[in-house]
Amino acid sequence: MKASTNSVLRLNAKFKKHLQIGIIPGAGDCGIRSKLEELKIQLGRWYYVFSLMQVSGCRINEILKADHGQISQEGGLHIKASKRSRDRYVYAFECSQYLLKMKYSECAPFHHMNIFAAIRLMKSYHLYTQKKGRKNMTITGIFRNEKAKNVRDSSKDESLTASVLGHKSEKSTSFYGKD
Repeated sequence: MKASTNSVLRLNAKFKKHLQIGIIPGAGDCGIRSKLEELKIQLGRWYYVFSLMQVSGCRINEILKADHGQISQEGGLHIKASKRSRDRYVYAFECSQYLLKMKYSECAPFHHMNIFAAIRLMKSYHLYTQKKGRKNMTITGIFRNEKAKNVRDSSKDESLTASVLGHKSEKSTSFYGKD
């Protein structure tokens, strides 16, 4: 992994850069980060899953499949590649204590969770958006889409955007971060 990619992930985690997702039905015009902070108590352990997705732009299955062996000494998470992608390192301050606790107890941090429960939860708290020209709502992809948009807007470097999302090809990245 390039050092610049890791610094972008850490920078976004450190300053809790808000990902604006447009207007969410029933949620006003608040950003996804502030919405997650409001729902921290109600979400429980799901808060950590969604925070890691928001900071890194990872797919939900990449987070849910994480094992205690993938957690670093600093409380970061080494995401193993899926869907012909690259490995990545994710660090979120708000999740580091929980991840370290799971590492030392040798327990998979999200072993009891699945994507279907995540979708139901996100729908119930209105954590979704409607993309232009699409019939269906975007649910778990909002974090990945907005991460791509933020990296693309801040760097203008498509290879950096591909690296952050874990893509081997810049062509794959072209689908993310656009309305």
